[in-house]
Amino acid sequence: MRNLILQIDIPTAETRNMMLGYHGELYNTSRRLFSEYAKKVEADYLCLGYRTLELHPCFERFQLFEERFDVYDHILYVDCDIIPKTTAPNVFKQYENRGLCAFPEGGAFYGNNRDVDSLTEGKRLENLIERRRQKGYIEKEREFLSQEWLENQYFNSGVMLVDQDTRKQARIQGVAPYIQDFGMYDQAAFNKLAYEQQLPFTPLSYVYNGLFHIYPPENMPQAIRSCHFIHYAGPMKNIFFEMTQKLGDFWNLEDLDSTALQQIIVEHAELL
Repeated sequence: MRNLILQIDIPTAETRNMMLGYHGELYNTSRRLFSEYAKKVEADYLCLGYRTLELHPCFERFQLFEERFDVYDHILYVDCDIIPKTTAPNVFKQYENRGLCAFPEGGAFYGNNRDVDSLTEGKRLENLIERRRQKGYIEKEREFLSQEWLENQYFNSGVMLVDQDTRKQARIQGVAPYIQDFGMYDQAAFNKLAYEQQLPFTPLSYVYNGLFHIYPPENMPQAIRSCHFIHYAGPMKNIFFEMTQKLGDFWNLEDLDSTALQQIIVEHAELL
């Protein structure tokens, strides 16, 4: 079994606290730690640092469907704003030959993802649903996704594990028409592709995509403690520096100071 961990790191001029800004210290740390994780799980590692499209660099992850990667049984794509813990198990073994595996954040938003009940108390995350509505994402995505998909399977594209057969299936049906902005950048595009092509989809546990910022503030430390991959998505990117300055390599601490961690989040995280 030959597997690949793929990341994309293309510097941009944007340095503000925005979802698509560039945060060098976080990205450098992510690349280093995922390179080490790849050795641990006996996978190859590749970070692409060049553009092939006249779109935002986030769309470069579509390269994972290219024929040159058919030598790999599985490709794990991970954003560079994600930190793996040294204790993280082998995700390739847990999700072997399971199609496209990704965390269904839509199910978490609408209270339909039982995997995160301990963090959401089984409730809808109304603040996030409203934020997505205000930004126009929901209206745009309803043009090509069913409400059932939006409230259940809709997945975060920051971590995707895709087996070889699924990549080939997508390529045969055609990937190029999906490489454009349908709303929420590449995430909307990947969901449109998976939905319309009916690609085999497996929910990925939140522990491999620790989007801790989506949960109530009092549960964010628990999300960080319990996940294997910590995802500094959107408004959380700017607090990585604050966390490491005050807590060091906190992601590997067994006795993580939850109070200090929550205080940092409240004081320094900014909403998009």
